[in-house]
Amino acid sequence: MRLFRITFTNQKSFLSFFLDVKLKTMIQVGPAPECRCDSYTSATYRANHNPYDIALKRNAAPQPDTPTIFVVTPTYTRNSQKSELTMLSNTLRNVYFLTWIVVEDSQSKSDLVTRFLKHCGVPYVHLNGIDPLRYTKTKAGYQRNLGIQWIRDNVNPIKTPGVVYFADDDNSYDVRIFDEMRNTKNVSVWPVGFRGAKYQAPMVENGKVVGFMSFYGSSRKFAIDMAGFAVNIRLLFERPKARFYYQQQGILETSFLTCLKISYDDLEPKASNCTEVLVWHTRTKEPSFAFEAKMVQKYGKWYNPDMEV
Repeated sequence: MRLFRITFTNQKSFLSFFLDVKLKTMIQVGPAPECRCDSYTSATYRANHNPYDIALKRNAAPQPDTPTIFVVTPTYTRNSQKSELTMLSNTLRNVYFLTWIVVEDSQSKSDLVTRFLKHCGVPYVHLNGIDPLRYTKTKAGYQRNLGIQWIRDNVNPIKTPGVVYFADDDNSYDVRIFDEMRNTKNVSVWPVGFRGAKYQAPMVENGKVVGFMSFYGSSRKFAIDMAGFAVNIRLLFERPKARFYYQQQGILETSFLTCLKISYDDLEPKASNCTEVLVWHTRTKEPSFAFEAKMVQKYGKWYNPDMEV
């Protein structure tokens, strides 16, 4: 065996040599571990791998018995659109076996949303459409129906079992809610925070839903928020005419659930029998551009008022 003597001129040279050898040793430890198909990757894996790669690997080859979550998100052009879509995508990237159906309220797909989705790290479908009757106060019922129709046209519920969830882009979601809804047999329900009070929720007795607590439209049969339920996609095929009826304000959720021909006995309370809030009906404050003109005047060519934000 030959021995080599290495002479260092100073402490800095030794430190540089030591770090170089240490880093090479760390790099050559072998291939990265395969991504596990569970709800959360380990802290070590998250710290050392690109989150976009994680999302793509976790959605690449779903097992036959793993239900897919189809998240339908209507969106429209506004100053906070990109920031809110970014926050939602950051949540969805942590969910495995998920397809994000983003539906723009527009005659054509916008460049902003198109560019955003290409880099969001979530498997997605990009749709667009405008209600020909323009019921502007019905909060995207038409766009949600487009998402439902895409599922009917492109998904085989036998080969790809799953659930559909209507997630607005301005809400906040605990990633655990997606674990709760994944194995929905018919319709699962749970509380939603910040709806006229701290929360609104189904009333549960002995594991069964017996009613709803809601400040808004409490007389509705299903007095529930859009963010408070998920539906097994099998029902979309068994009830081919089921959709959101949005010509009248305030009946979106009830109209859709009534079309599914379900009763309280079909509802599955989640989130610890509806005692936990894992979804919040948050709204982003409209940003102020009061100093936009002054910024342009002060900084001239350095300030680009057309920058995409």
